[in-house]
Order: sequence, then C-alpha cells, then structure tokens
Amino acid sequence: MMRHPTLSEFDLSANRIGDAGAKAFATVLKANVATPLETLSLCSTSLTDDGMATLANACLKLQNPEAGSRLRCLLLWGNTFGPKASPLMLQLCEPGGRFHEHNVETDFLPRLVDDEVLVAHQETRHFPRFASPKR
Repeated sequence: MMRHPTLSEFDLSANRIGDAGAKAFATVLKANVATPLETLSLCSTSLTDDGMATLANACLKLQNPEAGSRLRCLLLWGNTFGPKASPLMLQLCEPGGRFHEHNVETDFLPRLVDDEVLVAHQETRHFPRFASPKR
C-alpha cells in the first residue's frame, strides 16, 4: 500500500483478514508516510480485541507525527471492541485525541460509562458508501 501513490480508499469489509491483517495495516498506519490513503474500511473482518488494539496503538504512536496524516475515515464496526482496544479508541476519539484533532471520521463511538469504556455504532456522514449495514 505504501508504494501505490493513487490508492486513497481501501475497503476489505467482510473479508476475514483477522489479527494478522490488522498487524499489516498497523504497520502502514504507524509509518505515516506519504501515502494518499484517506479511507480504510475493515468492517466485519474477524478482528479480535488484540487486532483492534494493534490498530489503535499504531494510530496513537505514529513514527512520523510531523508528517501529518491523510487518514480521514476509519471504519471498524462488526469487530470486537474489548477491554484492550476500547480505552485506546477512546484516547483517539476524545477531545484532544488524534482522531478528534484531525477530524478522522469513524463508525464507532467510545464513551466512558461507570469507569468502563463502552463502544457504540455511529453512522458516518461523509463516507456513506462505506457505511456499515444496518443491523
């Protein structure tokens, strides 16, 4: 992906990439090189809490933060938001977090409720063709 200068949207939804796939995408996201990737849709891709945490950590710990980020939409609904991933997603999405500061749209909404981070589905406004199917 890092060698494809025109790839701006990538949708692997409903493909079972699992945590190994999450690790590969985490490498791309963490490198934060001059890739034009703006939309990454990994809905219902058999990611466990570990895979989701790997993606969140990559977004939190960019190797090249001064390069900015072109990522504008990350769609992950239909995967497991567990006790490892949920607090990390909250860090990204809350005010002051990287996704909040860079206006990255997501299809999930983490919130702190009674000392526990819960994650709910939310509709995307700007990327409807990648939106998760209604359940």
